[in-house]
Amino acid sequence: MKKLIAAAVFISLVAGMYGCTPEKTEESSVSEAVSVISSDESSEESSKTNQSHSETEESSLPEHITEEKKGYLKFTDSTGKVSATFPDTFSLLCTEYSPTDGIYLQNSDGTATLQIEAIKSEGVNRDSLVDYLKENYPDAEIYVNDSKNIIFKSTVTDTSGNKSVCFMKAVITGSGYNEAVLYCKEGEESKYESLFNRISIS
Repeated sequence: MKKLIAAAVFISLVAGMYGCTPEKTEESSVSEAVSVISSDESSEESSKTNQSHSETEESSLPEHITEEKKGYLKFTDSTGKVSATFPDTFSLLCTEYSPTDGIYLQNSDGTATLQIEAIKSEGVNRDSLVDYLKENYPDAEIYVNDSKNIIFKSTVTDTSGNKSVCFMKAVITGSGYNEAVLYCKEGEESKYESLFNRISIS
C-alpha cells in the first residue's frame, strides 16, 4: 500500500506547485502574424489564416494532448493506461516530474499544476485506497462521489515551507488506479476546485 499515493507525495515534497516555470509558446508570434492581416482580404484568405492559426495552436500542445471541445483538452497515454479530459487552463508541460504512464502539466503562470498518472498497485480496491488515505491523511476531506471516483482534498506543505491545496480524483483499474492530482496556491482553492470538478479520468 505504500505506493498508493507515492507520486502525489513526491510532487508535494520535491516540486509542489512551485517547481514549474512557464514554457514559451508560439502563441504570441501567431497572434502578431494574425494581427497584420488587412481587413480587406477575402473571406477565403481569412479562413485559411484561421485554419493555420488553429493548427499552430494544436501543434503547440504537449504530446498526447488534443483539444476535446471548446475549453477542454484530452490526454491519452501512449500505452492507453490512462485517459483524462480537463479544462484547457492546464496546457503547458511541466518538466519537473515525468510520470512513467502519465503527464504533468501547469497553467500559464506556473501557479497551479495537474498530474495525470496511472499508478500500479496490485490488489488495491476502492475501499482499501480510501482507508489508506484516511489513515495517512486524517485531516483531509476524502469521499467517493456518485461516479465512484475517490475524491481527496488536503493542504500540503513542500520542503520550502510553501503551502498549497491538493485535490485528487482517483479511479480503480485492473492493475491499480488512475489519478488526476491538482495543486494550487492556498487561498485559490475555490477557483481551482471548480476546475477540478470538471476533470474526468478513466
